[in-house]
Amino acid sequence: MRMNYIILVLTLALLSSTMPAQRLYTELITDRPDKTESAVVVPFNAFQIESGFLFQKQKYSENNVDIESENLLIGSTLVRYGVSELFELRFGAEYFSGKSNKGGSESLFSGIQGIFIGSKIQLRRDKELLTDAAIIINFNLPYGNEKLRPARFEPGIILSASQYLDRRLSLGINLGFQNNSFMDRYEYFYSAAIGINVTEKFNAFLELYGDLNKGMAPNHFFDLGFTYLHMSNLQIDFSGGTILFGNKVDWFGSIGFAIRLPR
Repeated sequence: MRMNYIILVLTLALLSSTMPAQRLYTELITDRPDKTESAVVVPFNAFQIESGFLFQKQKYSENNVDIESENLLIGSTLVRYGVSELFELRFGAEYFSGKSNKGGSESLFSGIQGIFIGSKIQLRRDKELLTDAAIIINFNLPYGNEKLRPARFEPGIILSASQYLDRRLSLGINLGFQNNSFMDRYEYFYSAAIGINVTEKFNAFLELYGDLNKGMAPNHFFDLGFTYLHMSNLQIDFSGGTILFGNKVDWFGSIGFAIRLPR
């Protein structure tokens, strides 16, 4: 199964590199800070680094046991490289530091997690209807801290689409699934974000996202944030969000940046 996914990625990469050339996209479009991945690849031969810090607070009950946790993601980083004008390679990882109190028993653990490789393939660009569309293929890798890493390679696919609603508003939607090796099943997720172009440099967003797992109650979240384009190739972002519905406490705050090289 793993070999089939690798062959698919290589085939799509070859096809995209032989397609007719299109114009170079110079606008800085990022995959952070919202959960909705953009439907646009980075320009050809450009590196784009997107990184940040996130603090998360959780409080819930499991099997009549109260659980509280505080988590810090340090240097949560995505590196994107434009192989062609229709195809990018992606690599990501982050450092996790967590403190958990389960029924009065406290535990601390930290280490590198979330190591993955992947690609994004442009399917559609700058159209009047369904403005942009892309497919993202990811593989979570079984590397990093032994308590945080997956048990094996975990393939996943995201379909990303966006639509400009008018000069200042846009809608982005993601639908996807990711293998969970611990539960030995696929997890399905969605996200939808409204982007608001406030000024030439200042943008805001509102977003709903969540996950659906067979035999488990779905989780739905809301977040919002804004980005500031400090320079043509440097963006700063702030965001925060919380879970919707139920008795579980789960909220986060994040700050980060994105930079494209060369400028």
